[in-house]
Order: sequence, then C-alpha cells, then structure tokens
Amino acid sequence: MMATKAEKNFEKALLELAGEDVSTALSVLTGCFVSLTLEVLRRKGHVPDGDIKIDGGDQRDITIHPPKAPRDERAAR
Repeated sequence: MMATKAEKNFEKALLELAGEDVSTALSVLTGCFVSLTLEVLRRKGHVPDGDIKIDGGDQRDITIHPPKAPRDERAAR
C-alpha cells in the first residue's frame, strides 16, 4: 500500500523535528498515539476514564494512564 501525501508529509516533518529535538518529536508522536487511541475508544462507545491497556502480543504492552491533576493540585498534596 502506498503512503498518501499526508502520510509522507507527516513522516518528513516528524523526522525533521527528531533531527532538531528528539524529546519534542517523541512527545508529539506520543500525543498523537494517545489522542487517536482515545478517539477510537469514544467512537466505539467507550468512556475512557481509567487506565487503558493495549496488549502488544509478543511485543511490549502499552498502558495509557488517565490525565494527571494540574500541577498546582499535585503540589498541594
């Protein structure tokens, strides 16, 4: 299957960003993964309100945790 123009552009931009700042590129990619996963769950009627566990089969499993409390709330604890 051939990559679409959008896929090629996304990959090019991500690789360029990784060349400039790997941490930011990883953050962007992780954010995209989490957002897409949550959207798929919502479209299937799920309300993601706790940990989301993704079975990686023979590879690593992935757990997406719920959002953290804002920093000021965590500091007050």
